[in-house]
Amino acid sequence: MRKALMLASLVVGLACAQVPGGVVEVNGAAVAGLSFIRQNGDVFLPVEGLGTALGMAMTTEPTGHFLFLGGQAHKIAGVVVANTVYAPWWALQPMLAGYALDIHGETVDLHKGAAPVAGAGNAAAIVEELNLARTNPQAYAQILEARRAWYGPSNQVARPGGRAYISREGKVALEDAIAFLHHQTPLTPVSLSAGMSRAAADFVTQNGPTGVKSHQGPDGSLPADRVARYGNWGGTMGENLDYGWSDARDIVADLIIDDGVPDRGHRANVFEPAFHVVGVAVGPNKVSHVMCVMEFAAEYHEK
Repeated sequence: MRKALMLASLVVGLACAQVPGGVVEVNGAAVAGLSFIRQNGDVFLPVEGLGTALGMAMTTEPTGHFLFLGGQAHKIAGVVVANTVYAPWWALQPMLAGYALDIHGETVDLHKGAAPVAGAGNAAAIVEELNLARTNPQAYAQILEARRAWYGPSNQVARPGGRAYISREGKVALEDAIAFLHHQTPLTPVSLSAGMSRAAADFVTQNGPTGVKSHQGPDGSLPADRVARYGNWGGTMGENLDYGWSDARDIVADLIIDDGVPDRGHRANVFEPAFHVVGVAVGPNKVSHVMCVMEFAAEYHEK
């Protein structure tokens, strides 16, 4: 098992920016009049409209601080836009057991699935992004170069139309990543493993409610233990944890930049030549709102 199982740094929000989202689908079908918004990179859904679409009595108070579901009040981080209360998916997900959310650009699809595992579309998008970086690192360098304009004084990073935050190293980590990518040899792609994704989902389920930033689960399990539940891994394996991002590009770029991590352990996992399979899960986190778990291995045989 790889030693470099460092945690991704947690960003601190500075601004609260709302940007238009798009169409909301339920089980693959668009719902008339139902749309989402983005705030600080998170998907926010209209609570009462969503409840109607799901056949559930979901109501909110005017301030958007509480949601009432099944006769119980739940405190949420809602926002009010044009007299409509929106709540972030990470806050709604624990109440909507059995539902998963796939994000496809300007469309989100809420469907029956094994939450909090990343939906098939979202997991596939993350693996596709990993493979873009692995197979064409020079092209990925250009993607990061376009982010130079986001960086300002005092380590501030201002994303156009989205989250602004304070990084630990500022532009230094970005430039280090760009230089690395320009010299990185292209690698073979990794393939998505169902068993390793289940292992990743186990850790989201365990770790998310605690908010503890650790590779060790509350039950004492380590990445190798969790992966072994659903198959047998061989050669070498490793785990990346990313906090605060739900979009595939943001997750992968954050791991490659590896801001605040001296040995760039997450970047090393992304570009480990020995890795050929990966498991992915995304779900809510008590502290950072959302987390992504990636399990890597040289080989893996599903049980």
